[in-house]
Amino acid sequence: MFDKIAAVLILAFHLCEASYHCSQYQKLNILQTLVKEPFSTNLSREDVVFYLYTRENPTEPVKLSPKKFANHFTKGPFKIIVHGWIEHAKIYWYISMIKAYLEKDDYNVIAVDWSKGTTTNYISSSYNVVPVGKYLGLFITDLVKHYGVRSDDIHVIGHSLGSHIAGVAGKDVYNIFGKRIGRITALDPARPFFELPVSCEETRLIESDGDFVDVVHTDAGIFGFKEPLGNVDFYPNGGSAFQPGCQNISRLSDIFCSHKRSHAYYIESINSSPVMAQDCDSWNSFQQGRCNRNKQIPFGELAPSDTKGTFYFATRQQSPFLSYR
Repeated sequence: MFDKIAAVLILAFHLCEASYHCSQYQKLNILQTLVKEPFSTNLSREDVVFYLYTRENPTEPVKLSPKKFANHFTKGPFKIIVHGWIEHAKIYWYISMIKAYLEKDDYNVIAVDWSKGTTTNYISSSYNVVPVGKYLGLFITDLVKHYGVRSDDIHVIGHSLGSHIAGVAGKDVYNIFGKRIGRITALDPARPFFELPVSCEETRLIESDGDFVDVVHTDAGIFGFKEPLGNVDFYPNGGSAFQPGCQNISRLSDIFCSHKRSHAYYIESINSSPVMAQDCDSWNSFQQGRCNRNKQIPFGELAPSDTKGTFYFATRQQSPFLSYR
């Protein structure tokens, strides 16, 4: 299945890259022709499910409903994780991230499952970003309004399409309360239909969607957003394909390797010793040592919220990725 999906995306990119001004509707027709699956955005609020993990229930989540909120939360901050295309709440990296956060502190970790809205039809999935983002915004609104959760104690981590879902949710929370979500971390935000062609800011992540927005680019210019999107943008190994260890593609589906590195690097950063990233204008300048005297900050979970800029660092080819020296 992944080989078919990858082929569809590559062909669609080539068809539209030839003319940067290829419209969103042209792309929609291309993908609908190539992906033989119904195009649907009829997603209800009940189709977006929220699962709570705490140290009391680290492996068996509580499926949250309005009546089940208060009885299960700890006093700790909230980590809300949002998956991307054709994923779900049991995807391997969710499990790894949840485990890492619960080892680190007494968090309320919420796994968002919008798998009913993301199918092999990528264009349909991309159009569901806005409704899912709004449902997430309503969920966060309930936390703040009815359960006394502070908006700055909420950290949303999204991968690919999930990054833009986080952005839409952040906008809605701000429009309701006049306060921003404390932090949004975007792991290789999806590029197709959001940067190529450029979509309106209401449908994607922008810097002002949270008090602090940090972005990890690992497949920039292909499946991931190329341009800076946050207060802080990290470009490990230059931020684009191929990330170390992703060069030897044996199957077409392996083209997602660099895209997935964003959550692999970030998960390692939660409990590992900090890897320092350097403020720099380009990967080439970083490699040539032109930025050696520039500011350094820790990558990932420990990134300081009072910082702005684009930051570069190198990784290893395999896990542990962040032990590069």
